[in-house]
Amino acid sequence: MRATIRPPRPTDASAIADVHVAAWRETYSHLLPADFFSPEYIAGRQRLWKHVLAERRDDMAIRVAEIDGDIIGFAWLGPSEGHDAEAPPRDRLLYGARRRGPRSITSGGGSFWYFSVRRLS
Repeated sequence: MRATIRPPRPTDASAIADVHVAAWRETYSHLLPADFFSPEYIAGRQRLWKHVLAERRDDMAIRVAEIDGDIIGFAWLGPSEGHDAEAPPRDRLLYGARRRGPRSITSGGGSFWYFSVRRLS
């Protein structure tokens, strides 16, 4: 299935949060307590993405994958941080690259995740 890769708009916050939660459910639900994905958790993801998209930073990059007007994935990159005052091992960090469902995501013949790799290298 062919996707459009684009920078997100502030109005995409809710859809990105939905993908974020769905991807975590698909990936981690067998490791987490049954009540982990509470309404409070979901509301927290909504708030997170509203904030991230409203308060853009030059040192972060975000792209969404969209098929037929539906956001089905995102990649989020930013500065790396060291642990316990240590220098970070790399300058950039992939904060999240998620997609909803089993669909293969391509754009122009290339992988959606190519954006992330290219920005990290």
